[in-house]
Amino acid sequence: MYNYIRTIMKRLLYPALLLFCTCINAQIYNTEGLRKKCIVLNRFLQQQHYQPLSWGDTATNLFFSQWLEQLDENRLYFTAQDIDGLRGMQSHLADEMSGKSWGFFNNTLQVYRKRLLQADSLIKVVLAKPIAFAKPEKLQWPFESYSSGYADWAARWQKILKWKVLDRIGDWTMDSLGRLPLQTPANFADLEKRAREKLLKQHALMMEELALQQSSFAENFEADYLNTIATCLDPHTAYMSIRDKKEFETSLSGFAFSTGLEVKKNDKDEWEIEHLIPGGPAWRTGELHTGDVLLKIKMADVPEVDLSETSGEMIQSLLQGNSDAALLLTVRQKSGAQKKITLLKEKIEADEGVVKGYLLGKNGKKTGYILLPDFYTQTDDGEDLNGCANDVAKEVLKLKQEGINGLILDLRNNGGGSIWEAIQLAGIFLSEGVMTSLQHKGERLLFLKDPNRGTIYDGPLLVLINGGSASASELVSAVLQDYKRAIVVGGNSYGKGTAQVIMPMDTLLAASGGANPNEQEDFVKVTNGKFYRVDGTTTQWKGVLPDIVLPDVYSAGIFKEKSKPSALKPDMARKAFFTPLNNSFPLQQLAAKSNVRVKNDSSFAAVQKMADWLNQRTIGTEIPLQWSSYATTANINNKVYAIWQMDKAQANPLLQVANTQFEKERILRQNEANKLANKMRMDKIAADFFLNECVLIIQDWIN
Repeated sequence: MYNYIRTIMKRLLYPALLLFCTCINAQIYNTEGLRKKCIVLNRFLQQQHYQPLSWGDTATNLFFSQWLEQLDENRLYFTAQDIDGLRGMQSHLADEMSGKSWGFFNNTLQVYRKRLLQADSLIKVVLAKPIAFAKPEKLQWPFESYSSGYADWAARWQKILKWKVLDRIGDWTMDSLGRLPLQTPANFADLEKRAREKLLKQHALMMEELALQQSSFAENFEADYLNTIATCLDPHTAYMSIRDKKEFETSLSGFAFSTGLEVKKNDKDEWEIEHLIPGGPAWRTGELHTGDVLLKIKMADVPEVDLSETSGEMIQSLLQGNSDAALLLTVRQKSGAQKKITLLKEKIEADEGVVKGYLLGKNGKKTGYILLPDFYTQTDDGEDLNGCANDVAKEVLKLKQEGINGLILDLRNNGGGSIWEAIQLAGIFLSEGVMTSLQHKGERLLFLKDPNRGTIYDGPLLVLINGGSASASELVSAVLQDYKRAIVVGGNSYGKGTAQVIMPMDTLLAASGGANPNEQEDFVKVTNGKFYRVDGTTTQWKGVLPDIVLPDVYSAGIFKEKSKPSALKPDMARKAFFTPLNNSFPLQQLAAKSNVRVKNDSSFAAVQKMADWLNQRTIGTEIPLQWSSYATTANINNKVYAIWQMDKAQANPLLQVANTQFEKERILRQNEANKLANKMRMDKIAADFFLNECVLIIQDWIN
């Protein structure tokens, strides 16, 4: 959750200053191929999408705004005059989608490239000399409109660069508690110069890479354009290249590609190899060792990345991620010698994607706990293997043997996956009946039943969700709630009630035998259906409302499906024939007791404060551009983070956590690294105050 929040906060409160400079060298080129793809894509969407789009004024307005959002999310590049000029072509967009005319793409590219070149020049000029901070200024972020003209445009950039310089200095002067000194540092001039040099170096590196990779940026620009067309139909329909398709499908499996090495920042701010996974690709080379420093990474046709200016998230995605592309690492060994080493990522069982079961002890009682991060289906060479439902069933049986008094199924931040796995998972806890109904375009409503009769666990069941629980997670939560089989606890879920399938974009060519689907390079993840609760309602927009509500950092509307401009509207379906179980949950009493505990708990108070803070920042914030006032504001923000993180990482464990006997015996045979990883997971669970509250709810329930 923390990494996700950090990502969100960077997006909300920090400008992606050079994000779109990736197109700066993209020249106007022959777009006939793109024009043809647009025609094929629109034909595909008309045939396959659940709710095809008519390219009238409403649709072209949506496309126009989303395309500009894609290019200039922070309103840093285009001016109001640019937008007015481009808007004059908007009336022709409907014709472009059908291939009758063409020009909007090229015109957008020309204007955009002009502004990017101007931004490049301005950045170099401003950062080439000391920046004055004497004048009291404030930056209102994010910008609500485009700049009124060049003078306003340049003034915005100068404020943004001031912010970036102050932000860098703040990183270097922050103490161990996350506090910045309110007095201007004595060496401020040196720090300011160092910050400008860092920013200039980062900019120069990016520009150097861009100059060598012109064609790849043209292709990326095309892909963005096609994807914008697709997302006008709904947020989950997307154009995909063959590489995108491969990464997406791998993310739904229980396996991931990895180099088998882990890195950390050393005292020189370099990325140093911390650990080599025994038996992994990096370990087997014999050329990499702990303490070696990674300098650069080159992957396939992606420009080489200099790690001195690269985030941990980016490095993580390069070293692991969901792509099997070969990596060329530039490494400095302990001797000081540099060498280049090629690594092939290999499939390693993804620890975070495989079900784990634990025993939670409190007040002398044992509660079972299962964390399910994704609804995955494992495949190997095209053959379906056991998926997450089967893995959960195995863990439940192990926990039952331990004599648990209740079970917690943790679906927090589970973004969904296979609906079939979700149906089978719900069936573990229900003996029979309809699980959901599915409506495909032009077809009759289909009721999907539990494929297996019987249940393997009949005891108290609690499902934990939050605003990051989506799609298949919502299906499981909803059916167990509707059947009165489980108590759902946490925050209101995301609100996605649609189903997608990946298909070749040119389905007519593939169907006619003109092309093998496995050899096509263009695909579409298309929304082809909606699923409904057994009572006929939908999770679309609405999500699943918990029976017992807990504070949730994802409570703000910006994190929900309904905030997306193209999200499909909720509707109703025919109710299924189903009989809720004869379970009489004392929900009112359980919720009342939980509310008292939550109101008096500092950790939940910190979560609520963080949620309120995030919600306020989505509206906008004012950033001072003088050191003292900037540091004061930063300290207030950092305090919110510090309190939240402090309460997340409890010094004293709230729960006793243990492996099942089966898992203990398995871990005894593993290496020290895996034993340490298991201990770290259990320490994290022990400090989770959400789980602590869930255990207390189950104990109240039983009592």
